Amino acid sequence: MFDKIIDEIEKIYRNTPKPEPTIILSGDFNFPFVKWNRMPSGACTWRYKTEKEAKTNISKDTRMQFVKLMKICDEKCMLQVIEEKTRGENTLDLIYTNEVSLVTDIDVNESAISDHHRIEISTNYKLKEEYNKRLVEKMIQ
Repeated sequence: MFDKIIDEIEKIYRNTPKPEPTIILSGDFNFPFVKWNRMPSGACTWRYKTEKEAKTNISKDTRMQFVKLMKICDEKCMLQVIEEKTRGENTLDLIYTNEVSLVTDIDVNESAISDHHRIEISTNYKLKEEYNKRLVEKMIQ
């Protein structure tokens, strides 16, 4: 299943117009064997956890899924921005973007309805003025 998703992401990226738009890819990637550390730039570096840290054996297929995802992200200059734990002791919910400077604040909080934490991201992204006008007009009606 993951391979089908990765293949679809690759297909979408191949058909992305130039110049490349801002890309944000997020989800529960379920890579508990990876430890993320935020750098001053806001992007995170990663390393494989030791078996003791991971507290589980990870299959070769799962590791290859991570490698394949990282290859795609590297090709599109996408970096991951979440270092906080999002489920138990692991950072499973990840957000990749090709514009790290877009992210101005990250807040991760426990959820009352899920075993995954809620991630809130603030950005400096501004909608085009025409779109904003239409949005406000719809809200007023």
